[in-house]
Amino acid sequence: MALPIVHLLTARRWAENQPALAECPEYYLGAVAPDGIAVRDGNDKSHKDEIHLGNWNDLRPERVLAYLRERSAPFDLGWAVHVLTDAVWSPGKNLPRLLDGNGRLRTDIYYNDCGLAEFALLAHRPEARHALRLQGYARAPQDHPLLSGAEIAAWRDYLTEYYVRPMPWKPPARFLDEGFVLGFVERAQSTLNDILGRYRS
Repeated sequence: MALPIVHLLTARRWAENQPALAECPEYYLGAVAPDGIAVRDGNDKSHKDEIHLGNWNDLRPERVLAYLRERSAPFDLGWAVHVLTDAVWSPGKNLPRLLDGNGRLRTDIYYNDCGLAEFALLAHRPEARHALRLQGYARAPQDHPLLSGAEIAAWRDYLTEYYVRPMPWKPPARFLDEGFVLGFVERAQSTLNDILGRYRS
């Protein structure tokens, strides 16, 4: 799965063509909120796919479009951007050196590289800092069908606090860096435009 700053940058880039969303705090909260399942489940990932509308490991646009037919507030568009982003985020396919001999993700390297990239992006990209700040101002919906308002708010507050702490990751990055993330953000736009364009039309 992509980490929060990847989600915020991808959402920010897509919102460049959606003026009503570009400065909307609730949109950015939606763009990170699905991972708030961690507030309930901790490291248990058994509910991830359900919360991600079946898109955690596979692209299932019909589930996203069905969700948007029921809920279409800025928060919900952010949620849709998040789950679609996770569906196409595949560093193991694009960076095969992140896989071990059995084809499994080398999570120790992956999370360290992602963490280094996130903190570097926050340091170098004002739009990343701005999107993180905006999600921190958002009000959590109280009627969401998959996460409670309290869970969403707790995740928002965790992210707001996490990224002002000292960076816990150890340089240097091995395989995944800022350039990979920025390239992904651009590549993801075609999928988002294609699928969310169907919702808009």
